[in-house]
Amino acid sequence: MNSLTKYELTFQQTTFHPVVHDNNAWLTSTELAQALGYADTKSVTKLFTRNSDEFTPAMSLVVEMTTNGINNSLRKKCCSDA
Repeated sequence: MNSLTKYELTFQQTTFHPVVHDNNAWLTSTELAQALGYADTKSVTKLFTRNSDEFTPAMSLVVEMTTNGINNSLRKKCCSDA
């Protein structure tokens, strides 16, 4: 999984940083929530769940990412992309 740092997308005041996974560009639920003015990232998940009949299985993905933790230990971070 790679970030598309060369390709930033902007919607109003939100800049998206697409992530490439399996040769597809994905937006994170965190950035989607920010763009839509939601205070909680879970609001995007709730919106998706309530309207799941309007989405195909290929339109959502949960990805595990590795980040630096305390004392430079690697930690898994799970993020839901919708």
